[in-house]
Amino acid sequence: MFIYQKTSSGFPLQKLHEWTDLSLINLEQELSGKLLRNEEIHIFQVDVAVSSSFMSEFLEMLSSKELAKANALKFKEDRDRYVAAHGLVRVILSAYTGEKPQDVCFEYISYGKPYITYPGSKGTVQFNMSHSGNLMLLIVSRQVEVGIDVEQVVGQYPWTDIAEQYFLIDEVAYLKAISDDGRVENFFKLWTCKEAYLKARGLGLSGVCMTGIMEEMYHCPYMIAEIVLGTEYCGAIAVVGQVQQVRCFCVI
Repeated sequence: MFIYQKTSSGFPLQKLHEWTDLSLINLEQELSGKLLRNEEIHIFQVDVAVSSSFMSEFLEMLSSKELAKANALKFKEDRDRYVAAHGLVRVILSAYTGEKPQDVCFEYISYGKPYITYPGSKGTVQFNMSHSGNLMLLIVSRQVEVGIDVEQVVGQYPWTDIAEQYFLIDEVAYLKAISDDGRVENFFKLWTCKEAYLKARGLGLSGVCMTGIMEEMYHCPYMIAEIVLGTEYCGAIAVVGQVQQVRCFCVI
């Protein structure tokens, strides 16, 4: 059983780093045998750049709202990433709902967190998605509320202003105290934990008391875990309460 724990610096003690490979070409077939039990969560990572050959299929799956958002992006690379990420989310979620990818229907709460409403589907499906650069992460559950975040680590990122606005005093002091070569990476590790927590709660960065929310992170019944993704990306999940098992899949 995973237990909610964090260090005094805000980083979780739990780290997720064991992945099972799934083939992108046979993704729907491979997912058909992956049962999602009430007491577990599934996490997926996908390099959206390797899925470019499926772009025409992904375009046919997206809703008119998704297509409008994709077309509003200025650069083709960003449009392609958006289409691939959202198409893959539909393919993966369809394995849990029993519907076709293009038929997956999303509803949204006030801060934009999506959920699935499906009369007659295979039970409730909770999920959350994040993508940065070429990497997309998706977390799926049956019952518990979940959040996930991934950020591409940028070497010369101006972290100070953001940290002083959104981090607690002790967290800022921790970042300033560590060596320069590890400061930006640790900033992103802590930032993804906070983003995942806010997304699990269905909150956005605006319209909430950040100091109160960040203090709450240290005392709430949420599991927060770091996703180990190498040196180029940082990721984290947040889960309401406790789960018995976390299964991680890498789509290749």
